[in-house]
Amino acid sequence: MRLNSRRPTACIESGCERYSRQKDLRRIGPGADLNRIRQGLEGLAGEQAGIDVKPLRGQSPWRRLRVGEYRILYRPLDTGEAADTSHLVARVVHRRDLERAVSTL
Repeated sequence: MRLNSRRPTACIESGCERYSRQKDLRRIGPGADLNRIRQGLEGLAGEQAGIDVKPLRGQSPWRRLRVGEYRILYRPLDTGEAADTSHLVARVVHRRDLERAVSTL
């Protein structure tokens, strides 16, 4: 997954510019938290076993990946949507902001 691009990696939907994953990552800033989040994203891209993923209730097909105090909100892409990735990462938020972030998906 590319983390430094300005657009989501596999932006297929017309409304996906509203997702602010890059802004969320800049807000976290450099440090241990950002490194753990990047490792979580790499684990998600590699579909590693043992990562803490749960579906979001009432927000199908969205899921959340827990990485320390942060949550990565994403959804799997269909085979017709996926070009070089299998997930669309929408937000990376602190757990206290999870409900508000989910309501904007």
